[in-house]
Amino acid sequence: MPVTSNIIQRTFHLKYGSNVGSCFIFPRGDLVYLVTAKHLVFPIRSIDSLEIEHDSGWIEIETNLIGHGKGEEDVSVFSLKEDLRSDLPLEISMAGMTLSGDVHSLGFPFDMKTTHALNYGYPFPFVNKASVSAISETRDILFLDGQNNPGFSGGPIVLADKPNQVVGIICSYQLSHENVNSGIVQACPANVINRILGT
Repeated sequence: MPVTSNIIQRTFHLKYGSNVGSCFIFPRGDLVYLVTAKHLVFPIRSIDSLEIEHDSGWIEIETNLIGHGKGEEDVSVFSLKEDLRSDLPLEISMAGMTLSGDVHSLGFPFDMKTTHALNYGYPFPFVNKASVSAISETRDILFLDGQNNPGFSGGPIVLADKPNQVVGIICSYQLSHENVNSGIVQACPANVINRILGT
């Protein structure tokens, strides 16, 4: 099943200081949350602002830091003052994710993106396909078999057969002994987001 506008239009090009990567937003109850990789924004302070690309420039967005993942959990969660796409729901859950199952990840590799009038001035992310190679016993880390590049960090991972369900966040990739991209992608599972939110 192809990815839908629910995740395409909720994936954004993010900048904090000199760091550039990806993020996504989702509503829950009366609040809207932004999720990205911790290494892109740490050690952010609550008074700092994040920037999102819009109309080929960067705009500041008001956020409130909810929390960071513990230790090596490469996830940060913020609340937003306003929802950029309030009519597009997303589920944050690992339910139905299986070993060898297909997933898609979205983001902005090497700051690359495309534009389309349907996205209201926000750039379209790139979409990758991968399979779930390994899930840790404690379900605190995922490994995917697929290609990853700098700039995808912080982007969402969705089930291929249920593209409105986020199961993880892109964190990094494993280098081979020759110091090249091995194709093994490291990700944090969606339950880290729910743990930060206390749900």
